[in-house]
Amino acid sequence: MAASAAFCTNCSGIALTDSPTEPFHCPRCGHDQHQPLTPGMVAATRDLAEWTGEMLCDNATGLTCGEAELFCAFFREFGHPGVADQLLELHAEGDDEGDDHGIGADGKVFTRS
Repeated sequence: MAASAAFCTNCSGIALTDSPTEPFHCPRCGHDQHQPLTPGMVAATRDLAEWTGEMLCDNATGLTCGEAELFCAFFREFGHPGVADQLLELHAEGDDEGDDHGIGADGKVFTRS
């Protein structure tokens, strides 16, 4: 049987399951209640990855560091590493001194630990 995806009804974590009838335990919070992802949810997520990169890059300086990191991970997962890199660079250009991201003397984006 093919794997299917489900999201946790507690924290919205996503996990793959081998069967919709097998016990589901969220990898993020351990909760066992879940909702299967519908084909429409999967299609909408793919569309989001395809069509929102430019808008987010235009507004990258308004994102928090956590939001920028989250969107970058999303774009990388959906095969758009160039969008993720551009988003983080534009975000870093607008970060204040002491924020998580910045542009170093070499012109490259850095992330503070």
